[in-house]
Amino acid sequence: MAKFRSSDGWLFATIMSARKNPTLKDIISTGDMLNHSILSLEEINTGLSRLNACGLIRIENKNIIITAEGDLFFSQNNNANEGCIKMQLRFSEIFSKKKIPCAVNYVDYFSIAEHSEAYGKYCKL
Repeated sequence: MAKFRSSDGWLFATIMSARKNPTLKDIISTGDMLNHSILSLEEINTGLSRLNACGLIRIENKNIIITAEGDLFFSQNNNANEGCIKMQLRFSEIFSKKKIPCAVNYVDYFSIAEHSEAYGKYCKL
């Protein structure tokens, strides 16, 4: 049985922090805010595949939608009294120990060109 990666926790915390169906640019900017680093295209695509397979999110036409299961998992594991960086670290730790209970169909939700364009918009290049 496969395991999540710690970057999946960072991605999940990013999605939950961005809320309301985040775009790729939202993921890049919020992920940078949480971890002072940019999620790579591989971390995004493989992480989205694992989160989607477990029902925490779903993806429709490049729109990332938080499911009721995702909301519940977040509320059960979130500490509203801690800051965003600690939240990201906690979810990274939770996910790094969590096994994936189902098969994962890895999908390239975003291309290199889309990632580069979103990063460029974030940096205002």
